[in-house]
Amino acid sequence: GGVLFAVGQALNIGVYKTLGKDGVYYGIKYGKKVPWVTGFPFSICPHPQYIGSSLSVWGALWPIIRVFPGNLVDLAAVGLYWSAMYATSSVIESH
Repeated sequence: GGVLFAVGQALNIGVYKTLGKDGVYYGIKYGKKVPWVTGFPFSICPHPQYIGSSLSVWGALWPIIRVFPGNLVDLAAVGLYWSAMYATSSVIESH
């Protein structure tokens, strides 16, 4: 779980450092200049913020699932829900 969370946060931090506040929070839609970037983390995966967030969710859920295995279905549903929302957002933003 810790590795998933750490990788997810590394992607998220990379996005914030690369794009800055305006890039992360839709500044381009408000007339802010946001440069097009191709370096880390965009060089290793598409939509690194969404992938990083999904990995972080699963990384956080992993130890909870291990402690409460009887709630596996419910906890997995939480992870699947958030992963689906991030995937949906990435599809919407790609079009």
